[in-house]
Amino acid sequence: MDTIKLRQPLKVNGKDLTELPYDFDLITVDGFIQAESRARKRGSGDGLAINVAENDYSFQLYLGFEAVMAADPSIDITDLERLSGPDVMSVMRAGRFFILTSAGEDEGTEGSPESSSDAQSDGSQKSTAAASTK
Repeated sequence: MDTIKLRQPLKVNGKDLTELPYDFDLITVDGFIQAESRARKRGSGDGLAINVAENDYSFQLYLGFEAVMAADPSIDITDLERLSGPDVMSVMRAGRFFILTSAGEDEGTEGSPESSSDAQSDGSQKSTAAASTK
């Protein structure tokens, strides 16, 4: 499980959260479909099959939201939709990192933009170019 440090605390159930846990390993098929559905409701994509996840920022954001809600079920979508500014971008980047690292590899990888160095090596020879971030 990883965390995103928030610039602006998010009030959830009367508590000010300064970070959000997230775990893409906990997203189910339903969560994946829910992320796509929410992104489309918000106007993401044009409904064409050519719309790819690597370029769909709304889908990446909602996939990040699903990873947060999977890691901490006390946080719901209405809480997360109150995020603003750089915090929105941090969640979207986590979703984008997940999409990009998963799209080009046969096996899943662990890690995140914030903690990619924490991933354990499985001994195979894989490119690390996709894991480098600012």
